[in-house]
Amino acid sequence: MARDIRLTRKRDMTRLRGRMDGNDGFMSAHQIKKVRVLIGQKDTPPWSASDVEVRRVLLTTFPRLKTNYRERQAAARWNRAIMLVYRMGMPYNHAAAELGINVGTLRSLLRNIRRAAKGLRSDTNKPRKGSPGRPNIVN
Repeated sequence: MARDIRLTRKRDMTRLRGRMDGNDGFMSAHQIKKVRVLIGQKDTPPWSASDVEVRRVLLTTFPRLKTNYRERQAAARWNRAIMLVYRMGMPYNHAAAELGINVGTLRSLLRNIRRAAKGLRSDTNKPRKGSPGRPNIVN
């Protein structure tokens, strides 16, 4: 593959030299660059492509989603970040501007989302425990 590209490039430059003088600025300044990969496309987790898995992550992290307004707002923010960065492949700076937050805040948000997807707590990076609540009194 790389050999074919080199041969093609050499053939193109030879053809170009037949039409242009070698002293032209274009011949020494022109370069073929590789396509840069956007930051958001490098670390896309496989679970983010599935609606079912995204729903599982959101409902695990926000269990009172249907009744609590603040949890619903936070879950909507997480869902929008997942859609913009992981599904659409938007760069962090564009996604942060779309969400109305700083890039550092978006990075923290995505870190917390990845932790929750692994089954860890998003705030302490420790495993999720069983059911929350006060322990039973043992007599």
